[in-house]
Amino acid sequence: MEIQYTTNPIVNEVGKMHFSGNIVPEIWFHTITNVKKTTLPLVVLILAEIVYWYRPSEVRDEAGQFVTYKKKFYDNDYLQMSYEQFAQKYQISKGQAKAAIVALEDIGVIKRHFRTVTSKTGLKSNNVMYIELIPAVLHKLTYADSPPMKINPHTSTDRNAEVHLSNNTSIVPDNDTNTNITTNTTTEDFILSFEETEGKPSSYDDIKDSFYNYVELYPDECKNTNVLLSIKNHYGLNSIQLKELATIQVQSFINYDDLIIDSSDCKDLIDSIIDIATDIITDNYSTTTHSMLIGSDTTIKQSKIYSLDMFAVKGIIKRFSEVADSVKNKRSYLTKMLLNGKTDCCLNDRYYG
Repeated sequence: MEIQYTTNPIVNEVGKMHFSGNIVPEIWFHTITNVKKTTLPLVVLILAEIVYWYRPSEVRDEAGQFVTYKKKFYDNDYLQMSYEQFAQKYQISKGQAKAAIVALEDIGVIKRHFRTVTSKTGLKSNNVMYIELIPAVLHKLTYADSPPMKINPHTSTDRNAEVHLSNNTSIVPDNDTNTNITTNTTTEDFILSFEETEGKPSSYDDIKDSFYNYVELYPDECKNTNVLLSIKNHYGLNSIQLKELATIQVQSFINYDDLIIDSSDCKDLIDSIIDIATDIITDNYSTTTHSMLIGSDTTIKQSKIYSLDMFAVKGIIKRFSEVADSVKNKRSYLTKMLLNGKTDCCLNDRYYG
């Protein structure tokens, strides 16, 4: 059969290509929104991936007549995929993948199931994640007459099914913490947005889990100390809890998971850099004893920490590794490099080709 092409050469060339992959209905960008009524593209893409696996493959006979449907995944009931698999496919961090999955669960279109799986050799794997797709909710998302589904975490009944590393401790402030601090309008606005997006926490572990998700969803909004202070003052957190939240902040904007993969032999050094950075962010100088911290503007120091990214930290690692043997006070030296920020020659783009 002779193929008749269009008069546009670009269209003709594209027409010769075979594209395969996920289908993303445009309506999802309008029906899947957060409380700020903005779309989260990563959430949409991961939903498309899940739907792809649940879309049946058609099996036809030689005459071209439909015979039956065949599912793509191997397990009988639900799709088994891990955060790592999503992260590798979309070149994102594990934290970003988890935040997107949790967001999908919170709008009700999927449900996570965590199981203990025993292999044929008898090896047991705990907390293996299975993803159940909810067709009724998917239908609402896909047709224009349905209202937008706002992402409002902590609505899933199985949200706490996943095992956490730390104990679910209650929120207990320091003895010297004033829990009656009057919050200003900015603080009230942030807490309102935080609780609308993540739900109202009932414990410190709940706060930490919610903050992790919030930072992954709104990284730019969280690159300031006002976010930490708002949470500390509103929930009466102590200094240890505040530093844990600061660690989540820093790990997010330097892409900690990816950084560890790229520089696995430097994990201790990366953790030391994060420890110093969180001390500066939380204004905790008891452990960051360096003369350059005394008498200087706290806001400027903190803003330099928030300006760091994965490439900047890689630059620090490279520069520090070259001189580490000759440095007596390594913590002070690292502190100076951090506060020099991207103006330091070791952070110049020439180090990355």
